[in-house]
Amino acid sequence: MTKLYSVVSPCQAMYLPIQARNVSVLFFDKSATAEKVILIDASKLGEEYKDANGLKKVRLNDDEIEKIVGTFQRKEAVEDFSVAVSYDEIKEKGYSLSAGQYFDIKIDYVDITEDEFNARMANYSKLSPSNLLRVIGWKRKL
Repeated sequence: MTKLYSVVSPCQAMYLPIQARNVSVLFFDKSATAEKVILIDASKLGEEYKDANGLKKVRLNDDEIEKIVGTFQRKEAVEDFSVAVSYDEIKEKGYSLSAGQYFDIKIDYVDITEDEFNARMANYSKLSPSNLLRVIGWKRKL
């Protein structure tokens, strides 16, 4: 029996011109000894550049490639990059193979006064929708 060994999700722009599609590379363990699946989210790695035709692409540097390969080989969990999950956990998540689905959510709380809160909200209400999305870190273009 062959088992899923690992899933690597690279940056979408690496697969132009089909960048609108989510792409993942799946690795299987023919020996069927893998107890956990390593899910790697490499989508934040790489440097954008334009090729000779002016198309936007992403290239990984040697350190980024080593990070992916080393994490894969060691089957290690790296905060906000990879996670080792059981087959039962995958089943519980509706068979999602997206590493981000399994990352711990960290919320940084900042104590502010009511006046500080109201001042921030007033500033946000003055922003256009696209500028507001940039302020909160939304990467998608409108």
